[in-house]
Amino acid sequence: MERYPFHARNWAVLAQALVAARGARGASEAALRLGLAGVAAWGWRRDTCAPLPRDTVVIVGHQRSGTTWLHRMMAAHPEAHALPFHALLLASDTWQRRFQRERPAWLDRFQERLMADMDPIHRIRLQEPEEDEFALWPLVRSPTCTWDRPWPPGMAPDIDADATSFAYYAQVVARSVRRTGRRYVGKNPHFTHRMEEVRAALPGVRFVLLVRHPEEAIASRLSLIRAIWRFRIPGFSELEPHHVEQIYATSVRAYSGGLDGADVTVRYEDLVADPVGTVVSVHEALALGTPPRAYLEQLSARMRTGAAVHRYGLDEFGLSVDRIRADLAPVYAHWGFGEPERW
Repeated sequence: MERYPFHARNWAVLAQALVAARGARGASEAALRLGLAGVAAWGWRRDTCAPLPRDTVVIVGHQRSGTTWLHRMMAAHPEAHALPFHALLLASDTWQRRFQRERPAWLDRFQERLMADMDPIHRIRLQEPEEDEFALWPLVRSPTCTWDRPWPPGMAPDIDADATSFAYYAQVVARSVRRTGRRYVGKNPHFTHRMEEVRAALPGVRFVLLVRHPEEAIASRLSLIRAIWRFRIPGFSELEPHHVEQIYATSVRAYSGGLDGADVTVRYEDLVADPVGTVVSVHEALALGTPPRAYLEQLSARMRTGAAVHRYGLDEFGLSVDRIRADLAPVYAHWGFGEPERW
């Protein structure tokens, strides 16, 4: 794929929605999005296609199920790598050669001022691994274009990935492997219900599915989105019922679509109880060999022994346990979910 597959029609839909919702500020944001796409396209056109790798690993699962935690541990393997945030937004070899230069100190200070308040929720820095969905965000071919703000009722643009998106993603991975010479480890909860489509574009990819009790993960995800919107949108306070319903529908889709297709399944409580042992088990299940002792010792030194305990109430978002259990009855039966405290 040599052409940068920016979706102009989706951008026009998004721009129209932004202007309607935010006026001049929305128009400015749409222009910035168009500018980012233009910068990314400039570098993409100067690259050559790369052969598709055969040993890619992608971690999927409902958000707030430990996907980021496992991803960053597996990507730290000396024979593996993940794409930092800047390499997802500007994925070409042309741009990434520029990012190999020493990072200026002022950029780190700027990022700390801008993003440090989000660290307790989800740490984001340009130079640190992030979820692969951000590769599709500049193309305006990602549902994150819909869920990066609280839209008024009926105004959220309908944007999702398609076959072109997955073909582009395959090339993003392939060019990264060509640059580094190491196995790629990615993470994308949005791929949970679309594993077969990703496989069609990237043959040989293997999926690791994280599974957490829906009554915990759904409430946690709603809490996360609310926190992000409070951080990003001045004046925003609480999710409205239409926000909850639309987000909840995508949670149901992720759980229902993730029942089949993964190569390895990891239960969230196993990851919490023994993170390093879980990493070893995943490598063995994928026939990647036993990880080096130095790598495991490094993980042990920096990893906590368990996840921080948070309590999120479904009722604060207007959802009930009975509704979730009814909507996800096949999921509960498949994974044997009981009460969260006993699972």
